Amino acid sequence: MTESFPRQHARTRGFTLGAPRSFTVSDDGRRVAFLRSMAGDDPVNRLWLLDTSTGKDLVIADPVELLADPGEENLPAAERGGRGAAPRAAAGGGAAGCGPAASGPGRAAVASWPTPATLA
Repeated sequence: MTESFPRQHARTRGFTLGAPRSFTVSDDGRRVAFLRSMAGDDPVNRLWLLDTSTGKDLVIADPVELLADPGEENLPAAERGGRGAAPRAAAGGGAAGCGPAASGPGRAAVASWPTPATLA
């Protein structure tokens, strides 16, 4: 069965999920940091790094992994559902930068820049 346009539009947040945004270019122009989710229906933004000389990109910060609570599975469902920040159009970081810091809701995370060999 085909999904209706209104449902597709809602599920993809107006077809914006999965599209790169919030670009920052490094001073030497060799790297571009940006936010993007993994797919057109994934609401979680990850911090990506693009190597402009090779065209390869790599996820360097994933809030799903960074903000995981190892004790979460032991909580009752009602308590798990009440946690977290107010809903946003897309979850995850709200800005990308070519410095080493990334942020999450109420927490800070530091990502190490990959070496050129990692991106090759």
